[in-house]
Amino acid sequence: MKPTKSVWVINPANGHAYKRIQCADWHDAQQKAIEEGAHLVSINDEAEQHWLQLIFRVHTAWIGLTDVEKEGEWQWDSGEPVTYTNWAVRPIFPDRLPDTEKDYVVFTFRDGEWQSVGPGSPFWRMTRKAIIEKDGLVSKTPATKETADE
Repeated sequence: MKPTKSVWVINPANGHAYKRIQCADWHDAQQKAIEEGAHLVSINDEAEQHWLQLIFRVHTAWIGLTDVEKEGEWQWDSGEPVTYTNWAVRPIFPDRLPDTEKDYVVFTFRDGEWQSVGPGSPFWRMTRKAIIEKDGLVSKTPATKETADE
């Protein structure tokens, strides 16, 4: 099976670029993001969450939220502050892992709700995509005639 080609998509609201990638698990996704000069997506508000759902039609995907450094203190892979969350009210799949072993987060197919997971969780085994993000690929300074002619 040939891997699908993914392209960067710019969110006009914040100028950041996003791409959906194939991966084996959260760690693989993080490594692939780093190789592209990016990070796993940080979702900072409801508008960004909605935009991601519309653009990527996400079924399940890894996002950059983790509490691996300190249990219960969720942090974005990018280092940005956590200003918004969209936790699932009820887990989609029963998960017998204790919360202390669920250090990574999946964007789920149920309205983009987030669910914490760990190795052995159903979502850990089935999630093979991630959304990565980086600051915009488009220059923030408008092109002038002089720069366009160079």
